[in-house]
Amino acid sequence: MAAMLVAPFLAQPPGIAIGLAKAAFDPAWPVVDREATAFSGVSNQLMAVGAFRYFLVTVMTCSTMAAIMSTADSALMGASSVMSIDIFQGLLLPAASPDRIVHAGELNSALMMAVAVLLGLKLSVSQFGSLAVFQNGMLMQLLPTFGLGLYFDVKEVALTCGIASELLVLAVLAAVGNPLDPYMPSVDASFIANLVVVAVLQLLAPLTAARGSSSEGKPHPDAA
Repeated sequence: MAAMLVAPFLAQPPGIAIGLAKAAFDPAWPVVDREATAFSGVSNQLMAVGAFRYFLVTVMTCSTMAAIMSTADSALMGASSVMSIDIFQGLLLPAASPDRIVHAGELNSALMMAVAVLLGLKLSVSQFGSLAVFQNGMLMQLLPTFGLGLYFDVKEVALTCGIASELLVLAVLAAVGNPLDPYMPSVDASFIANLVVVAVLQLLAPLTAARGSSSEGKPHPDAA
């Protein structure tokens, strides 16, 4: 977990520097570079300077493609494992053979790849920012489950209800609109709802347990 917390501070500064360079020199660049993304525009300008910078852009491009491929195949394998083992075998067909489980995972990977290709063809560059915000917000929803569940004595009911409330709040905000949209994305608002529900249910759990134990200790009226 410590590595995941530190990794963004190591990976994001180069991207921030590229974005700042694009914003600073963009007015002096050709139209094709001004309309391109920050990475593409800066790369085109660097390649025009000299051989060493051309080599640097090549290394940067290969690193970017490797990171994208690593993220994509990890997402496919994770989703395939959840669908084939946790859902297909765990819920639908507990007695499924290993071959059927593998085929279910392969089918899920193929479907997810098809959806990803279609979304990649339809999404514009301006929509990727909103997509990144939504993705990071959804990842934040797992913080109470993993962080609190692993290191603290948090009740399973509280964590489950927190995730359920997050999905409910997110669906409601998507349907009726988010009044805090200029200041807080919907996923962040749902994350706060997740934390609040977990905290409230965790605080109420000892009271509920105490009431249950006290009611069990009382003699039944018929026993008298």
